[in-house]
Amino acid sequence: MPSQEHRQYEISNQRGVAEAEQGNTPDTIELGYPVEDSKIPSQYKVVIRSDNEGANGSNFVEVHSVLQEQFSMRVGSRWESLVGSGGLPLLETLAQAGFGKTTVMPWMSRRKWQGTSPLEISLNLKLEAFTDAEKEVVAPCRFLQQIAIPGYRTDSAALTLTAKASGVYLLTPPGPNPYPWKRGEIITIEVGDFLTFDKVVPVSVDVKFDPKFTEDGGLPVSAVVSLQFETDEILTKEKVTEIYGGTKVNAQGCVERDKNFR
Repeated sequence: MPSQEHRQYEISNQRGVAEAEQGNTPDTIELGYPVEDSKIPSQYKVVIRSDNEGANGSNFVEVHSVLQEQFSMRVGSRWESLVGSGGLPLLETLAQAGFGKTTVMPWMSRRKWQGTSPLEISLNLKLEAFTDAEKEVVAPCRFLQQIAIPGYRTDSAALTLTAKASGVYLLTPPGPNPYPWKRGEIITIEVGDFLTFDKVVPVSVDVKFDPKFTEDGGLPVSAVVSLQFETDEILTKEKVTEIYGGTKVNAQGCVERDKNFR
């Protein structure tokens, strides 16, 4: 039999679907680690928020979890030589043939910036069932997989049913929309009280369920989820400061609050 918490979750989810189809703003659906549980310090918790304008049955969904191990952030830039590694082709041939020298000089290898890649974020999260395996393990895993793939839900319930029945529909891409007139799905990640990533793009979701199940419903009681995200655009020095909560290190090595941070 479903638990009381599971029934409340199902009712909340159904209410969110109905309100989204009617154009109302539903309450936030909270999945994963119990929000009210204070046994785990906040600095070890991760919150992934989704605001999807009615997709997936609710406007606002939060997945609460605990960091499983180290998480990583990677960013890099692309560079090329100012002139090129071979010097000037014709002069290079003449110089080597006539004098046994080259036209290459050290300054020609100076690096010229070509671009920067978006910030890559890798997280490993642990989900465990305390009172409800559906709400605390299965539902958050399902939802995290959903944010990485396209859908066909529309703003109209009738059009959605028609598309599903006919099999003819256009896919809605996951993540935020790059065009300013369409918002898409806004995904935010909070890592404890330390880092906040706004408007990230889901790259991959790897779910591993442990082979231990509940006696009543046969649902897995724990899972590890490996997530990879990217920022939706390249970062600037100023944006990195915002990710770290508006703090920076000054010339004297002391941490101070960025005066321009809001």
